[in-house]
Formats: sequence, C-alpha cells, structure tokens
Amino acid sequence: MLSADGKKQWWNFLKEYNLLIQREYPIGFQLNEDFSNWDTLEDATPHYYGDNFPNGEVSDFSYNKKIQEMDGMVVFEFWKFPEWMVNKTVSEEDSNAVPLYDKYTTAIIDYCKTAKQKTGRAPAIVGIQNEVEQPAKVWQEMTLTLRKALDKNGFEKVKIHMHNGSRLKNGINALNAFTSDKKVWEAIDYSASNLYDYQNYFTNPDGFDKIIDKWNASFNGQPKKPFISTEMCINDSKYQSGSYRVAFLMGELYHKNMVQFDAVSLMYCWLLVNTVQPSFSASRSLFTIDRSKNNVPIASSYQLRVFGAFSKHLSKGMRRVGATSSDDDLLVSAYSNAEKKTVILLNKGSSAKEIDLSGFGTISKMETVSPYEENQTTEIPDSQRLVITPGSIVTLY
Repeated sequence: MLSADGKKQWWNFLKEYNLLIQREYPIGFQLNEDFSNWDTLEDATPHYYGDNFPNGEVSDFSYNKKIQEMDGMVVFEFWKFPEWMVNKTVSEEDSNAVPLYDKYTTAIIDYCKTAKQKTGRAPAIVGIQNEVEQPAKVWQEMTLTLRKALDKNGFEKVKIHMHNGSRLKNGINALNAFTSDKKVWEAIDYSASNLYDYQNYFTNPDGFDKIIDKWNASFNGQPKKPFISTEMCINDSKYQSGSYRVAFLMGELYHKNMVQFDAVSLMYCWLLVNTVQPSFSASRSLFTIDRSKNNVPIASSYQLRVFGAFSKHLSKGMRRVGATSSDDDLLVSAYSNAEKKTVILLNKGSSAKEIDLSGFGTISKMETVSPYEENQTTEIPDSQRLVITPGSIVTLY
C-alpha cells in the first residue's frame, strides 16, 4: 500500500534504524498441502485488533531478498498448523495441535527450498513454533526431527531456536522441557521467548527481574544458548497508547534484554502496520502508513525513537562489554567491535544525571531520545560533561 516514494523511504528507514531482521509467520492453516501458496497475496487477510489471529500473514520473497541484500536475515516459524499437518488421533479440538512430524518438517524444508530458489538463500534461523504450548515430548520430537531433516536436505547451516512462549513464565516452562534432554538441547542453537508479561510490571519494572532470574536459573546444568527476544510490544488494552511514558517503559525492557538476558537480537512485534485504529498501530508497530501524505511510512508513536536508541548504533557483530553505574536510576550498557564503541545510557530517575565523558576514548557523537528529541544527533560537548535529563536515553558512539 506504500507509494513509490513511500517504498523508497521504507528501505531507508530500515537501514537507518538497523531493522534488518524479517521474522516470518507463514500462511498458517491456509497453507496448501502442496506448498503452492507461501507468497500468494490473495490469501493474506488484514488484522483488526486480534479478531483473526494468527493466520493473516503470507511471505513476500522479493521483500526478503532485499532484506538479505542489505545484510539482513530472515527468521521463519509456524504459528498455528494447517489442518493437514495435525495428528488428529492425539490432538483435541481447542487444545494442543500436535503435528505429524514428517509433514511438519517437510513443510519447513519446502519453505527453505522455496526461499533459496527465490532469494538465493534459506532463512538463517527457523523456530520450533510460536506461542502454541505443546507437551515436552512433542517439542523434543519436533526439534530432533527438524534438525535431522535440515541436515539431510543440505540446510546444515540453518539454525534452530527453541519454542518461544507468549510470556516469559511460559518460556521458562519451555526451557525446562528443552534442556531436560541433552540431545534436544544440543540440536538447539538459540533460546527464545516473547516477553508480554513485562506489561504486568509497568508500575514496578524491576519486579520483572525476579522472572528473568528464574529464566537464567532454568538451564538445568546445560550450557546457555544465545537468547533471541522474539516478540515485544504493548498488547494490554490498559496501556495501548502513543504516550512517551509507555515507550520509555519499553526502553527499560530493551536494557534488561541486552544486560540481563545478554540477548543477541531484539524483535519488536511488527515493523509496519496499517490499521484504522490509531492506538493499535501506536502500540503494536514501530511504523504506520500516513495516508494523508501520499501513503508514506511514519513513526507510529514514540516507540520508534526509543527502540532506535538501542538499534541504530548496534551493528551486527558488536559484542556487549562490561559497564557499570554507581546510580541505580542510570542504566548503562556498552558494546564494541574492531571499529567502534557504543554506550547506551537511560535515566529512569526523577533528577538529572551528570556524566564525565573523559574516559570514553574514541566516542565523538551522541544521540538523544526524549519526549522532545527524536534521535537527535550532536557532537560530544567540549567540556566532556554530559547532563542526562529524567526520562532521556543517550546513545554515545
């Protein structure tokens, strides 16, 4: 629906904000058994709040090819399975839809083959299944048969992330299931979870730390695998607004992801949504479409600038390095590679914080996010003293 100008702006936005992970939910139970409609646009349906989840999406391989050409990556997984993939002898209506494992793996292999044919490469990562709860033995069998099928069909380099629960408490249950079998855990490359239960802690964000600690203690003696934060946004109607306060609370979650989970990637729920309900776009998506200005993409709310404070200057391959703060209200994380360093400072307190920059080395620029500054870039002050106002995020690079 974007105009030609809007599409050009879109690719520029993705590059500027470093939003180069395309996470695919495929066509779901509308997928044909011959896999002929992965990318049939006529089979896509629009979303209205949630009345037709989770089966509205289709793939666009030309879009994915462009993402990959920009040094991005594609992550693929099923949500609900098509009926022909479900084992009806063990699956009950309105209960867990246990897959027929051969059909499940054949479908993912076909997606990989189709993606390679149409884009030049298979997805970088495939997930076990989005949000749908399964018995431990089902998750385990899905993992082992999928790894075997990928290797057999020449997709040895395609990685697997574990099932991602809708909330971290569900993720902990899944983590226990995946780590309880050594062979299963060896077949998994990434741990993963959605984090929608963080919204229960909006009046006490640090209360969420207890659940994060429980996650970090639930690997059952198995080695930790890199963490993918597969899905975050505001889906609680109490908080679905375009306010800066709500976006800033999400900023605290991004910090927790990077520092307490040591995440290797953060994924907002959607990048672009075009709906008739402004609050839905403002909270569920980073961008929306401005129909009044020739159908161009615009920030849906303050969410984009806050996410951008973390995404814009964290290039692929950068590693988090040690950084501490002597003030509990000043959150800090630092990153580096061979070429550059990035430091992200978030002031969640009610008073300004002054920072001495004299020991920050090669860093020369800063980018500020606040209710009044949209990723505003300036030079480091000559005084080497930086004042961070309450509710601001400063990215040094």
